[in-house]
Amino acid sequence: MKLIMRWLLGPVWWISRPVRRVLMGRFDARVVRLVADTVDERLPPPILAGLDENSTRLDRIESLMIRADRSASTMLEEADVVLNDLTREIFRLRAQVERIRCDDRTDSIELSVLRKDEGDEISAGRSKVG
Repeated sequence: MKLIMRWLLGPVWWISRPVRRVLMGRFDARVVRLVADTVDERLPPPILAGLDENSTRLDRIESLMIRADRSASTMLEEADVVLNDLTREIFRLRAQVERIRCDDRTDSIELSVLRKDEGDEISAGRSKVG
């Protein structure tokens, strides 16, 4: 019996498929609307006010996070610039040290030294280092 009913109603079921889709979509939309209206009616106003307050807090937190992200990226850019300048300065100083080492091949370097004589006069003296 079941097989006969399936054999007779099977083609009707497949032919009615486009109509069933539309009707089921309307039925689902109606049920969703009824449930939403019922939930909105039964929620007390303090809960709705709390939800609104929480949404404003979340918006504020979101804006603070965006600002923090911007400031962090700005700080990273500044740190990058400082490190680049520091690296450039280190290479410049290293080159100066290499030049001094090349010039240091002489036996002595004359340095100017200020010394205080007995007569409280300051005179520049020269001394040899090496």
